Amino acid sequence: MSRGLSEINHFSGKPFDPVDFPSRVEPVIATLPTGKDGADELWKLNHYSERLDEWNTAHGIPKDPFAGPAAEPILEMHNLTGDPEERHNRIDDAPDALSQLTSLLDSQREAKRLLPAHRNPFG
Repeated sequence: MSRGLSEINHFSGKPFDPVDFPSRVEPVIATLPTGKDGADELWKLNHYSERLDEWNTAHGIPKDPFAGPAAEPILEMHNLTGDPEERHNRIDDAPDALSQLTSLLDSQREAKRLLPAHRNPFG
């Protein structure tokens, strides 16, 4: 969480730090055949970003002239079957799962991200 009335965990009663920038998240959850003998496992990919400059440019949305450089995006990936509490980031040790989840995230972003209905064609 990055905002709210309290920075206290409701379950443990312990304080927590707000999420650092970049704090916008795009998650995708999918079942992949990564288990023993190709068994299905549930995976989750979180893409944290400040904004999607490249995607916006590719879709004709002009860059905010007052915005500085965007923070570097962060990826976090978890095997929810083996780690349901998301304690271990698997981003560096499961390249096949990362490739599949990244492709899925890209296709979902393309299919579901909203674009302005009326855009100025002259910039």
